[in-house]
Amino acid sequence: MQKTFHSSLHPRDEYGRFTDKGVMELTEEERQELLDYLESEEYEDFAGFHISKRRIAAINNGRYKTEVAMCKILANNGFDVYLLDEYYTRGKKADTFIKKDGKRDFLELKDTLNDVTRQYNRSIEQAKNCFISVEGYISPSQLKSLKEAVAKNKNADKVYLYIGAEDKFLQIR
Repeated sequence: MQKTFHSSLHPRDEYGRFTDKGVMELTEEERQELLDYLESEEYEDFAGFHISKRRIAAINNGRYKTEVAMCKILANNGFDVYLLDEYYTRGKKADTFIKKDGKRDFLELKDTLNDVTRQYNRSIEQAKNCFISVEGYISPSQLKSLKEAVAKNKNADKVYLYIGAEDKFLQIR
């Protein structure tokens, strides 16, 4: 039987991972335990949100510009945002975890020019919550298609959408 968490190694393993499971493979108890570990990690405050100290050098070198921009949008909309280290699990993982109204959970970030439903379908393989940023406009048929995909998926929880051309932040579910 494979051990889920590597608690003997503070609790990361030699590769920096807490678990070999992907976020969507975790039980609710395991997910909350992983969030506890991640929340107790060291973060640096950056533009209104938190960045894992293990990732800050890459950010300061100009990497992850899209993720940073999306975290700023979330923070400006009342979320406490934590941009995570890339190596917290071997499996599929979310980019962030968020806190709001006393609740916290993983959130996958996706950006697109106009293919929102495809990005939504990709994101829910990584976390049950997602935030999709559309650079330009989104047509009524694209929005309808996204809402239909969200309605069909019982594993997904919160879905947020930002439409850059309109500077509009929406919660789809």
